Amino acid sequence: MTAAVAASASVQAQQKPNIVLFMVDDMGWQDTSVPFWTKSTPHNATYETPNMERLAQQGMLFSGAYASAISSPSRCSLLTGSNAARHRVTNWTFRRDQMTDGQDGLLASPDWNYNGICQVEGTPNTFVARSFVDILHSAGYHTIHCGKAHWGAQDTPGESPLHFGFDVNIAGHAAGGPATYLSEHNFGHDAEGRPTAQFAIPGLQKYWGTGTFLTEALTLEALSALDKVAQPFFLYMSHYAVHIPIDRDMRFYEKYRRKGLSEKEAAYASLIEGMDKSLGDILDWLERNGQADNTIILFMSDNGGYASGAEWRDEPLFTQNAPLRSGKGSLLEGGIREPMIVRWPGVVEAGSRCDSYLSIEDFFPTILELAGVRRYQVPQTIDGRSFVPLLRGKGDPSKGRCLIWNYPHVWGNRGPGIDLNCAIREGDWKLIYSYKTGQKALYNICLDIGEEHNLVAEQPKLVRRLSRHLGKRLRVMKAQRPINNEVGGGTVSGFQGKNIVLVEDEDGFEIPMLKQDVVVVGNEEYDIGKVNTIEREKPLPSQAAKAKELEEPEEKPITFKPKPLERREGERLNLYLSFLPDEVKEISSTGFESYLVNDSNYYMQVSLMSAEGASWRLRFSGIIEPNSKLFVEAFDRSQVNDLERLCVQAIAWKQDKPFSLKPAITTELRLNLTKFYKLHVFQPNEFFNEPNWTEDVIRDDKPVRNVFVDAEQVKEALNS
Repeated sequence: MTAAVAASASVQAQQKPNIVLFMVDDMGWQDTSVPFWTKSTPHNATYETPNMERLAQQGMLFSGAYASAISSPSRCSLLTGSNAARHRVTNWTFRRDQMTDGQDGLLASPDWNYNGICQVEGTPNTFVARSFVDILHSAGYHTIHCGKAHWGAQDTPGESPLHFGFDVNIAGHAAGGPATYLSEHNFGHDAEGRPTAQFAIPGLQKYWGTGTFLTEALTLEALSALDKVAQPFFLYMSHYAVHIPIDRDMRFYEKYRRKGLSEKEAAYASLIEGMDKSLGDILDWLERNGQADNTIILFMSDNGGYASGAEWRDEPLFTQNAPLRSGKGSLLEGGIREPMIVRWPGVVEAGSRCDSYLSIEDFFPTILELAGVRRYQVPQTIDGRSFVPLLRGKGDPSKGRCLIWNYPHVWGNRGPGIDLNCAIREGDWKLIYSYKTGQKALYNICLDIGEEHNLVAEQPKLVRRLSRHLGKRLRVMKAQRPINNEVGGGTVSGFQGKNIVLVEDEDGFEIPMLKQDVVVVGNEEYDIGKVNTIEREKPLPSQAAKAKELEEPEEKPITFKPKPLERREGERLNLYLSFLPDEVKEISSTGFESYLVNDSNYYMQVSLMSAEGASWRLRFSGIIEPNSKLFVEAFDRSQVNDLERLCVQAIAWKQDKPFSLKPAITTELRLNLTKFYKLHVFQPNEFFNEPNWTEDVIRDDKPVRNVFVDAEQVKEALNS
């Protein structure tokens, strides 16, 4: 380690780092001169982003960063740490109590959270969560928001960034794009200050009529806010660029015309370079004010590049993100893979590259860990995983992990991979399922980044496994699907409310249908209007029993028997580790999912580690609600040996009773790996209705075995 790096590390040890999250709107993976692919592309040669190059030379480039295909779902996942399938803000938001969905002749939209997210109860169709910004604010950070917000609909608490813990809000509101980038048009206002467009940008009056481009005005305001701030600070620099309308930034437009670009493409390139100049101005401010060595910078985009409209982009469309296919709104790579760079002086190796995949919900636990905030309470489930191990080069959170996307809507623009679909990525493989056609597409992303070769016919077993895994994950997160009025055959597997029936197809997907449209065959006594659940291979209820059924059935996960939050027998800690095979009939070759089951009235913060040589590797860390389960990871047969020796650390408390805290428990767990090959071991139990193998970790407040682990090694694993 050089003296400069050692000095930088010493500074970081003495004070909390400043954090800058630089978010670009609708920026594609190839909208830069930085080569995120394995080789440079024509797009990289076209665009000029010297400050992104500068940041990449000083930090780590991530080639496999993902987000949702649309803005609001990504931004809500960023702020809450929850997957979009869980928070159900699965389309873009704007007006209170109004959906933004397009129409489809076959499928109807679910009743999603079109009012966005907020931190308090009381607004319908809203996901209640605590933002990581609010946690940073409580930890002493001065928090600045500058630019696009797009977290909550108009006239809801989530419309304002101040609601989420920001001390300063510059130009953030409910809209997801700018009316115009031009100050000559007062950013969408008339001379009297009245909005002339629904996306008029608030609060930048001093720049009206000055010729200052929106990107520059936001940058100047951000730097002014930094001039007044005390340390430590968190700056969320969230540009409206490069969202449509593609206005010309005349500081750069003519240069790209001289390079031979059309008027449309030169305007788009000028937006990109204007964004890059903003990045450079912030980097220069940090250096000028002596803050560069104590500031972590994260660069990210919220979805793929715009490629679906000839009004703004040259034809042929859906090629603007090549070698990736399609663009914004699509679950193909062009719609969800993002340019991402992280600079962390003294920790991240300069000029390094990471090809492991991660998702935008991972920013929540990562930023809190970067800030040194390890203990916090939130009402939501955190699906994100910290990628700090990737930054430190001491682990790979993507190993054995699957990523999930769900878009049960019609966006508006049409094109490849756009509308009414869901997807899963696991390792090299990615499966996309169409809600409308029932068709599936399977791609090996590492060998076929352009998703040109659908391997469904060549890999039927893999398709079945990924399909069932995707269906399970969507059910666990209580994901919504479009309502299908013309579905074919299947098995009734559950209900949503009193009018929606879930019909499960042969691959485990549950398709919502209106109750009156379900026709049950094979038993004339079965009345779908009265029965609220079916347990397979049990006799249908008698007429007397059916009469006692509740009119509005309880909504619950199909694979888990829920318990009330408070039970008399739940005052003692009981924690279990469960394994579910993907294919019970192929137990010798199948993959598995692992879950932690909290069978108590306490919240639990659980960390799960596995032995790696003479040390421990952190595999999972998260909060499990009382009397519930939490998905840990998926793994294949080749990874079973990694689980022979495990270490679990658990801290339990009552959320509404701050003094009701159980002693921390650290226990070692040794698994008999031969059980992974024995079919009889996997049986349904009180926690899962499907075959699984469950091991005790904590039983009646006591660990299952004495602790033989080195406390310092455990502490090192948790800190990494």
